[in-house]
Amino acid sequence: MAALRSIEELQQYVNNRSIPLIPKRERIQIQIDSLNADANEKLEAEFNKLNTTCGCAEGSIASVVGMVFFVIYLTFIDVDAAFTGMEALFYAMGTFFIFMLIGKFGTIIRAHFKLKKLPARYLATDTP
Repeated sequence: MAALRSIEELQQYVNNRSIPLIPKRERIQIQIDSLNADANEKLEAEFNKLNTTCGCAEGSIASVVGMVFFVIYLTFIDVDAAFTGMEALFYAMGTFFIFMLIGKFGTIIRAHFKLKKLPARYLATDTP
């Protein structure tokens, strides 16, 4: 388990981190001397939550929402849709995957930018 011991190390880690397509599950231990134990625990928990966010739950929720929209579209908006069974299946699968990817990668990107802002929130309490 890697450990970060200062806000500067935390800032450097965050700045060098790219947006991961497949997030790492490695937990980072944070032990900043100028922060009290509660602040270190809170920072470590928040950091690791954002650092290991995979977006799986959000992707699955978004895919269900996409399917609901697809059914609503077919039922109420395009009532005369001339889909054959296979066309409807392909459109449904496309809708499912597009919404899933939007949910998953939207969550990963949001977590990445929240992680970039995290050291600045603790920088004020780190200065003596």
